Amino acid sequence: MPELFLDNNELELNEFSEADLLHDVWPFLYRAFKNKEVKASLGERASGAVALARNEHRGLEAREKRSRKAIGAKLDIVFKIGYNEHGSCEVGKDDVTVADNKYLDNGLIKLPKTLRDMMVLLVQKNPRKINSLLTVGFLVMGLCMEFVIMAVPVGQHIARITKTARFEFPSSIETMTTDFLLLLEITWKGKQAMNMVHKTMNDRKRKITELIVDSSDIVSSLAYSFYYKSAAFISINKESRSFTCNYDEFTFYIRESELDSLRLGRALVM
Repeated sequence: MPELFLDNNELELNEFSEADLLHDVWPFLYRAFKNKEVKASLGERASGAVALARNEHRGLEAREKRSRKAIGAKLDIVFKIGYNEHGSCEVGKDDVTVADNKYLDNGLIKLPKTLRDMMVLLVQKNPRKINSLLTVGFLVMGLCMEFVIMAVPVGQHIARITKTARFEFPSSIETMTTDFLLLLEITWKGKQAMNMVHKTMNDRKRKITELIVDSSDIVSSLAYSFYYKSAAFISINKESRSFTCNYDEFTFYIRESELDSLRLGRALVM
């Protein structure tokens, strides 16, 4: 890391790619996990949790040809303990702002959905500890990093995502001690959270070897994230001033005040 400021007191990222950022500026994000507890897998790894979510409805075909298996989201870093995924990291270049598609797609859609799908698999291991489990994410855009947590604080169905403010990597030697220690602290807290969740997940009772005959005995599980499905055409009946469109298990309602501005269109399920 000192070589970043070898020729200049100010850090410039004009020619840095995403890989350069990860390995030259943010290498501590994966070097901090070089032990037998949490393993950081690099190199656009596919998430197994996301793959299961995308193939949730895939099964034996009756008449139509079986669809191809979808792969999981490609992630810059996947954090695993054993075979369980506990977190991920997404990296973007320096010129990415909060208004760019890279930040909106990766930071507000891809990363939260990935963390939820990872959370689903952890909950399946120990459903009764659902409110004590969480998944961890790091969102890096240039010299800024956000720490993201996905958890289900109450109930069993609605997940909440929280994140910190944007913390900056030191752009000059003068701010090294002020800014860099905070980034190390966030990384360490993320690692500690993963270890804590892994212990909580394994703190469970032995399963009973009995057949389930009553649906009330089944503990409800957290659902996977929503993914795009085939579009459904919707027609609007202006005479009734309202309508309901059922698509699979999803139901869409349009308010009366919105009918005048709507036309025949498509509804995409997320």
